[in-house]
Amino acid sequence: MLLLYFRQLGIEGFQTYSGIDPTDEQERHQWLQKRDLVVDITADQFPGIDNKAVVTRSSAWHDVLEGKPLCVPTDPEYDKEIWEWYRHVYEDTLACLPDDNVPP
Repeated sequence: MLLLYFRQLGIEGFQTYSGIDPTDEQERHQWLQKRDLVVDITADQFPGIDNKAVVTRSSAWHDVLEGKPLCVPTDPEYDKEIWEWYRHVYEDTLACLPDDNVPP
């Protein structure tokens, strides 16, 4: 969702990464990354992460997860069903934001 929001704002170059917690291989986590810049708005769900959002260069915690880039559809022709789902969830999320936080 954040990736789509970034793209709507014209912020390019980020990819969605997915990694596995080495202490619990059932725990997967996703975040955005552009080279060494990490943007993670959900890391605080894990023990030891106190910040509500992580925006940093070279995160040791994310390095441990050994994240790999995910293929996220950016072209509606790639997979229309997935693209429609992303679009609906994104629009529903935007509808919950105050008007001054909605991108043009």
